[in-house]
Amino acid sequence: MTDKKLTLKDVLRRQWTISDIGWLIINMMPLLFYITGAISAIQAFLLYMAETLMIGMYNTIRLLVSSILRAGAGNTFKKGDLMAGIFFAAFFVVHFGLFAYVQFMIFMGASGSLKGMDFIGGFKEAWQLLGTNGHLFFYINLGLIFLQGGIQFLQEVEWKTKSMMQMMFEPYLRIFVQQFTVIAGSMFLSFGLSGIFLVAFMLAKIFFTCFIDFNKLFTEIKRQSGDRF
Repeated sequence: MTDKKLTLKDVLRRQWTISDIGWLIINMMPLLFYITGAISAIQAFLLYMAETLMIGMYNTIRLLVSSILRAGAGNTFKKGDLMAGIFFAAFFVVHFGLFAYVQFMIFMGASGSLKGMDFIGGFKEAWQLLGTNGHLFFYINLGLIFLQGGIQFLQEVEWKTKSMMQMMFEPYLRIFVQQFTVIAGSMFLSFGLSGIFLVAFMLAKIFFTCFIDFNKLFTEIKRQSGDRF
């Protein structure tokens, strides 16, 4: 008997929690700001791209907190759980950091905002491009991501219900889709195209990162890989 292939219908989100609604709001904000003229197209895409950094920051803290809670659970403090958590967090910072660096440099280059491979210069240029409104929305999104993540962490008691491996790899599924849509959108920016084209990419990003149930998707990947995670 062969395994049933996973379809898009199988992983669509059917039940929405407060955390899920919060994530939808986070993703809708740049699109609404762009449509209303509060920010430009490149500022909107920069905010979406900045989610990579924000999610990486949150997930690092999430891994460390989970390891501390696991180590402290029970009658004795388990140093092994703490050290394992620190290892996963450190590995995640390096690996995810490189992933984010590549995404950032491709976006800045494709959108025509950066020449060469100067990361520091590119970061400064991106921050300047965001402008005053962009800076405000950046901090709002950062706060919302930590709030949304914290609610989910408490609702699902993640440090008990999820393995460190699962928590470390979960952001990649969402960021992979984000990376594709943002970089593709940046290419349209480089050609001077905007309007409906960029809105279409933003809507695609929102659909795949908000309406897909990544817990279901990860569970299925885990099952098909022989429960190695």
